[in-house]
Amino acid sequence: MPKLKRALCWLWLYSLLTIVAPVAMAQQKQHVSYNTPATQTTYTQQHIIDVGDIPGHQARLFEIRRTYGNDAPMINGLKLKEQWTRGMSDYIDNNGPALIYNVWILENGEKFFVRTSLVAQSSGDGKLTNMTSGVITGGTGSLARMRGIISSHGPSEPKASITGRKRMAATRRRIMGSLPSSPQGSAASAAERRFDR
Repeated sequence: MPKLKRALCWLWLYSLLTIVAPVAMAQQKQHVSYNTPATQTTYTQQHIIDVGDIPGHQARLFEIRRTYGNDAPMINGLKLKEQWTRGMSDYIDNNGPALIYNVWILENGEKFFVRTSLVAQSSGDGKLTNMTSGVITGGTGSLARMRGIISSHGPSEPKASITGRKRMAATRRRIMGSLPSSPQGSAASAAERRFDR
């Protein structure tokens, strides 16, 4: 009887490893941290509506484009080419929440998509500091199964495009995500999948 129990135990363990191990090996956690200089960031459009209930309360739709040059961060072995941010804010004197959608585009045209929440705090001079956190919701091509989190913090100037100044201040970004491994699983492909700069 003990041999039967031992055999069943080994069979159960083998079955469990057969199911769980490929899933664990197929995900490789990666991260990247980098700064986005103000010279690479532009408000492309912005629409502001005064809510009318109290002074300084505004609903705002906006779009921001960020471009990256030769020193762009590497994601999954490819350079980040550009990022589009589209969002809606509900600020009272530049304080309050925003909901943001991002499209990140790599040099080969593959994309990944992010949904974040932002909290802004005004410094009183028309500028504000923001903190964002959100989830990677998917992507295209080799990034289709990408999942993870994004966070960023930094200053911004929502009135920049209204006053004719198109640039924003630098922002610090951090990405942590998981991507499926390549079928080969070689050391070279693992190195290519790392997010680094």
